[in-house]
Amino acid sequence: MMGLHLLCKDRLNLKRGAEPGTWESGFWNVSKTDAASLVGGMLYLHQTKGDRSYFGGRISSFKEVQPEGASGTRVVFGFVFEERGREASWQGAKSGMAVKGGVVNEE
Repeated sequence: MMGLHLLCKDRLNLKRGAEPGTWESGFWNVSKTDAASLVGGMLYLHQTKGDRSYFGGRISSFKEVQPEGASGTRVVFGFVFEERGREASWQGAKSGMAVKGGVVNEE
């Protein structure tokens, strides 16, 4: 299964979805190809790379958006909360400037 770990400080741009139990998180600089490969996989949101994830779930959808002031499209992920989305260790890129771990295989 694929997964994505993201720095989402103070729940920035995290909101409830239209359906009960669903959520949206954006605006992420993720390619359309990577976003599509993540549908069915897990999304993990972290305050810092050193902290375990505080929220997450199974990615059910994504959409490309053009936020005001952004120099390109961004991705908003739709997901369904799952308890396993909490308390996961950061996986993927660990450089100081990385805000996303990249697509990781969790098998």
